Amino acid sequence: MNKKLIAAFVLSLSAGTGAQASLVARTGGMVYDDVNNITWVADANLAQTSGYGCRR
Repeated sequence: MNKKLIAAFVLSLSAGTGAQASLVARTGGMVYDDVNNITWVADANLAQTSGYGCRR
């Protein structure tokens, strides 16, 4: 699930730009995109899995 979400996010960022992003895995579960110069958390559910998410 997380890999699909990351792939969809990367495709949405690069759609129409023609750029080929080089994704770099960083420590702490982070992913860096050198074309768009952004870093994001690889785990889309990090707040939930770390215990800091909303409790219902």
